[in-house]
Amino acid sequence: MKRLTAKEEEIMRIFWENGPMFVRGLLAYYEDPKPHYNTVSTLVRGLEEKGFVGYTPYGNTYQYYALVSEKEYKSSALKEVISQYYNNSYVNVVSSFIEEEGMSVDELKSLIEYIEHRSADKLGKALRKMGPFGAIGGSILGAVPQCGFSVVASNLYSGRLITMGTLISVYLATSDEAIPMMIANPAFAGKLWQLILIKVAVAIIAGVLVDLILKLMGKKQDEEPFKEICEDCDCEHHSILHSALHHTVSIILFIFAVNLILGAVMEFAGEDTVKTLLMSDSIVQPFIAGIIGFIPNCAASVVLTQLYIEGVVSFGSLIAGLCTGAGVGLLVLFKTNKHNMKENFAIMGILYVFGVAAGFVASLF
Repeated sequence: MKRLTAKEEEIMRIFWENGPMFVRGLLAYYEDPKPHYNTVSTLVRGLEEKGFVGYTPYGNTYQYYALVSEKEYKSSALKEVISQYYNNSYVNVVSSFIEEEGMSVDELKSLIEYIEHRSADKLGKALRKMGPFGAIGGSILGAVPQCGFSVVASNLYSGRLITMGTLISVYLATSDEAIPMMIANPAFAGKLWQLILIKVAVAIIAGVLVDLILKLMGKKQDEEPFKEICEDCDCEHHSILHSALHHTVSIILFIFAVNLILGAVMEFAGEDTVKTLLMSDSIVQPFIAGIIGFIPNCAASVVLTQLYIEGVVSFGSLIAGLCTGAGVGLLVLFKTNKHNMKENFAIMGILYVFGVAAGFVASLF
């Protein structure tokens, strides 16, 4: 898109703010001394040649209107500046603001949180548009070896941007640290693909069933996105950047405190205690593994996977534990969806039932 001169931008701004008009109508928006009619007419014809304005003929005269929106022009101009002066790198732009313009750390954090907020919103809308197939998208995202998507899904569900079925599909498909640990042990490469396929299949089935049952029960998704989250962040009186920063900081502090306590407990109890609890070769092992999976950090998946590699727990028990384990996703859910505790525990119950059932089925084969 071609760049405009200052005078051309001035005319385009009049079109953007006031809509279609004749050349004589443009003159009314100029301060005295006003430019000559022919001068403005020449500028408008130049904008027409550049593809910025179109016209509708009325006899011997023309009514002009903008073909390029203000948003499109600003976006194009910004991209040109970034390409010309910052080597087409947004990282260089931010670095320049920090080093040369004195951008503060708080402003940088606010920018990051704003980007994450917008990304989460887009992801939520994309999953919601998938309708009954949202569970499939959630299962695929959950299978990515990290707990980040379970955290995002928890926030999206608390904001009522995705369904309960989609949330459960993300949780059930999440494997956290199990995948990289099994990759590091080539002897278990074959089992790795079985693990991923089983968890994704279970996640899709559970997600679709949950949404279908809720639909048959007549329970509708809340039509007010972020209602639960915004109750405590005072979004109406502060900017979205302030609210996003407040929301994220509170969650980080909450996760840090809980993980600190859980880490101390795990360190004190030790792996031997977990081995004893799991009761090797016992029929109740998947039930216990499912409970251990609820520990809301990566420690549960690490311990269960290591015990499977050592031959202490069965493949079915590993499936059960990893299906109920959603990383810190559940922790975030209880923080952000705190006004619906019964719902949170119901979600845990659904995870446990499907996780243990999948574990027993996997043990049969």
